[in-house]
Amino acid sequence: PYLRARIAELLFLLTPGNGRTEVSFAGATYEEVRGSVGRAFPASLVELFVEIEASGGHSSFYDKFSVRHHIAGITLHMWRVSAEFRAAFGEFAVGAGQALFVKFANAVMNDATFAVDESIGKFERLNELAGASSAEDMAELDQVRGSIQMFIELANDSVGMLEVLCGGKVTRGLLLGADGLQSRVARLLNHMTALLLSEQVAALRVSRANEIDFDRRSLLRSIAMMFGHMGREAVFVADAAADERNCKAEHYAALAEMCRTSVLLNESDIVALEAVFAAIVAAKVAGEAAAAAMSEAPDEFLDALTYEVMHDPVLLPQSGMVCDRSTIVRQLLSDPTDPWTKTPLRVDDLVTQPELRGQIRAWLSKVGGGGGGGGGDGEAGPSD
Repeated sequence: PYLRARIAELLFLLTPGNGRTEVSFAGATYEEVRGSVGRAFPASLVELFVEIEASGGHSSFYDKFSVRHHIAGITLHMWRVSAEFRAAFGEFAVGAGQALFVKFANAVMNDATFAVDESIGKFERLNELAGASSAEDMAELDQVRGSIQMFIELANDSVGMLEVLCGGKVTRGLLLGADGLQSRVARLLNHMTALLLSEQVAALRVSRANEIDFDRRSLLRSIAMMFGHMGREAVFVADAAADERNCKAEHYAALAEMCRTSVLLNESDIVALEAVFAAIVAAKVAGEAAAAAMSEAPDEFLDALTYEVMHDPVLLPQSGMVCDRSTIVRQLLSDPTDPWTKTPLRVDDLVTQPELRGQIRAWLSKVGGGGGGGGGDGEAGPSD
């Protein structure tokens, strides 16, 4: 993959805003090869983004993020300037490339979570080193600053990529419905909102933020836009409400207020965003009312990994454990082994349990805990 990575680097350097040119070399190249070859361009970028995860070498950690930075720059530029690129990306994602798209989206969300957590986790030490005078402290300050800058660049890339995926109708549907991705976006947005509104971030002085190229308002605007896009779907509202750790009305209110006071969105989009947040909070209240009944679920109805009631139970043939399909598929995206035996495991190996699924559905119907509904476009959410 490294030969292709060098080609991606060249395209990145010749893309406006990333390198030394005002001419869209990537865009021009794409237009010249439009057709069967040109329509393979999105697939090639996605494939390299995924494959670079498994690269070897002592510098693979940094190489991976460097390559993904180049791919993100190209993809975001092409998404802005080429309708044909966007169409080809969607066709690839719902067609033969769906399995690869799921891995791609999973990797983007993993990178976003890791980068935001790592960068913000170092803010306290950055503040402690303010005014450092000793050579040792100055050296550590440079190291901490450089590390944060790298992670913030990765966070900006990952959040930007996720924002375009949430904004596209085709890719939005896959983020909500594809095995292994369900509920991930909702939990990620809740998590990042909580982190970016935390005291740890608020304590970072503006001068320090500028030193490390940290733009909290830009990240929060992207998160607000994604909430608006995804909030059109009932399943997303249910997923966000089910996040016991980070679904908090005060976080949503603070985000909406920041969007208004800092003019991150126009007023109509803010009103739509507040409607999404109101729907999530209402769903959370309704879910809490059903929680008592759900806590009485028979043990055999519980996912062996999450201890939550399953909806689509499957048997893991090597270990004999039973999990919800969405849980184990998400696990296999990162580690293709049985969690208990550590032997190789593929999605095709999972054994559906129709009898158990029927029993769970009957029980859920009885206690009124059927969970969130399916998708469907609603009125809430910023315009695409």
